[in-house]
Amino acid sequence: MKNECLAVALQELSLAGVRDVGRAYGGKHLQLRWRVNGTERMYSLPITPRDVRSASNTRAGIRRMLREDGLLITAERKPPERMPSRIERLERRVEVLETELKLLRRA
Repeated sequence: MKNECLAVALQELSLAGVRDVGRAYGGKHLQLRWRVNGTERMYSLPITPRDVRSASNTRAGIRRMLREDGLLITAERKPPERMPSRIERLERRVEVLETELKLLRRA
C-alpha cells in the first residue's frame, strides 16, 4: 500500500537537504527521525492516512519544523493592499472631473 504522507514528508526533507532520515514504527503512527545541527527531530504521521488532507497537513507540518530549524527560508510576505473605500474612489473621480472641467474652461 502506498503512503502518500510518507512520500510527501521524505520529499520535503530531501529538498531541504536533510539526509539519513530514520523510520520507527509503533502503534498507528510512523515516526520519522533526523538530526539538524546536533538536535534530533521527530515527526509522527499516520501509517494508513484516511483523510484527503493528510498529505497537505504533513507537508505543512514538515515545512513548519524546517523553518524553525532555519533550513527552509520563505520570502517575506507583505500585507495585502487595502482596497480603497467607496468614498475614496468617488473622491478620486470627482477630482479627475474637476481637473477636466478646469481644462475645458481654459479652452
